[in-house]
Amino acid sequence: VNASLDEALRREGLDSLVTPDVCVESFPAKGVPFAYEARIVERPQLSLSSIEPVEVHLNQVAADDTYVSLRLADYMESFTQYEDADSCPVKIGDCLFVDLTTLKNGVPFLRFSGKGKVLQVDYGDMPVPFVDGILGMNVGEKRTIEYELQRERAISETDTDKYVSIVEIKKQLKEIKQDITDEWVAKNFAPLSSASEFLARFKEKVIREAEIANFDALSRQVNIELEGRLVGAIPDRLYELSAKQQMDEFESTLKQKGKSLEEYLADNETNMEELSVKLFA
Repeated sequence: VNASLDEALRREGLDSLVTPDVCVESFPAKGVPFAYEARIVERPQLSLSSIEPVEVHLNQVAADDTYVSLRLADYMESFTQYEDADSCPVKIGDCLFVDLTTLKNGVPFLRFSGKGKVLQVDYGDMPVPFVDGILGMNVGEKRTIEYELQRERAISETDTDKYVSIVEIKKQLKEIKQDITDEWVAKNFAPLSSASEFLARFKEKVIREAEIANFDALSRQVNIELEGRLVGAIPDRLYELSAKQQMDEFESTLKQKGKSLEEYLADNETNMEELSVKLFA
């Protein structure tokens, strides 16, 4: 099969970009015509309409003191502890312990669902229609909130996703923030032993991550500009194979960390559809 396929490709002048998919339905027999099917991905003939320098306009992340402080506040949220608070109608700034189920276009939206979920009632952290829907609720109350949000890559104002959130308030909480002290750092971040060391190391990490994020964003924008200059067609099969390769590499990276794809989806409260958008956008 391999020998005859190579000969057939040369005879037809075809250049397969990847190893062909071959389907053989029967074994060859002497004196009986033998045939098989081969699916190939022909190397696309592409060119650029222009080789002028690429110019992109990008709002890069500025890792200044304000940005570092915001990242630090987000990081320290994981060390926040909670105590039960007195019950009262929900208002902006409250901290809630809830059971929450959300559907996005009729499909479970795991990122915004969960039993025993802690919510900070703030317009900056949650969708505005959802926040408006829970204001005034009381402990023990259950409410269904329906709303629409414009998609990230919306092409018009009507390009929206429809959400249904069912929320039940179990109790209200009081936050107890963790202070960054020498004792706390020495106990949790050895060999660091002081708050000043911890803050300096954290700032270095944030600046490094911002530089990587800026470079990645720049690379994506340049690739988008170059893609717009491509003359020729890229086979759909090539996109499929590229997506499979990226997913295989992602799963391999997870395996090296001792985690399965299913565990990653559960830990990040996401699903395959959302992960695909993230990987292949």
